[in-house]
Amino acid sequence: MQAGPEKRIPMLQWFKRNSQTTRIGHDIYERIVAQARAPAFFRDMGVPDSMEGRIEMIMLHLVLILERLTTEGAAGQRLGQRLMEHLMTDLDDALRQIGIGDMGVPRRVKKAAAAFTERSRDYRAGLAALPVRGEVTGGVTDGFFGGRPVGDTLEAALLQHVYGARGANVAAGSAPAASTTPQPEQLAAYVRKAVRHLAATSTTDIFEGNDLFPPVVPPALPAAVPAVGGTAGAAD
Repeated sequence: MQAGPEKRIPMLQWFKRNSQTTRIGHDIYERIVAQARAPAFFRDMGVPDSMEGRIEMIMLHLVLILERLTTEGAAGQRLGQRLMEHLMTDLDDALRQIGIGDMGVPRRVKKAAAAFTERSRDYRAGLAALPVRGEVTGGVTDGFFGGRPVGDTLEAALLQHVYGARGANVAAGSAPAASTTPQPEQLAAYVRKAVRHLAATSTTDIFEGNDLFPPVVPPALPAAVPAVGGTAGAAD
């Protein structure tokens, strides 16, 4: 039995919306991956330059985007689901590329999904004390991370999850990180800046994948100490 016009139209609308959400999800996921691979994270902030370290950075940025999407209703929820699907597909491909067989991949992907849930919980707890929108607009102080006074645990969460990957082997062919010391304070400062940036980003820009993250600025170097006895200021 062929569906009548009144049934075909909603179905066509569903397929169009689903296709558009899939395309947008792909574009945003690509931007997440590009941001997560910024050299400054590995060179200046001591993030492990390994497969595990890069996956941790993708997860971190995905958590930030998913939390921002919680303020966008049903459309944000649909887009968040697509982003999670892209992450799982990405992990599946990565595991197969390093030689994990068909029998082992689903189990490891399931374990990675549980790990993402754990990280999402820990990063949320670490950021809950941050008055996200209040810092940007001077208005509402309970941004999408809640603004609860739970203490500063973001550095601890980053040290456990991101820098806990330091013991993994460096990916073949990759150069060792210039910074051999974990810099969770620097990474936490970037994460807080990214949260404020996302809070100030409009709905349109979020769904178009525009300007999602701030630049990854390396840590500032200490100011140079003037040399004693130099020519500057010498007596005439």
